[in-house]
Amino acid sequence: MSRSCLSKIYLEAIEKGYIADLVKAGAAISTPTCGPCLGGHMGVLGQKERAVSTTNRNFVGRMGHVESEIE
Repeated sequence: MSRSCLSKIYLEAIEKGYIADLVKAGAAISTPTCGPCLGGHMGVLGQKERAVSTTNRNFVGRMGHVESEIE
């Protein structure tokens, strides 16, 4: 997917209020990255933290603490 396509989707999510809803619920929005898997960018998940991810590598312990949740 091209960067311009991702920007279009992100802008649409902002316009529809999805991003605001997520932030109000406590979410931290990240750019597409491999960071959570190796502890880069925003670090890894702590105990009982939850990630919503489109990766196919979303198994227990992959993005941090074994008691974190990957959706």
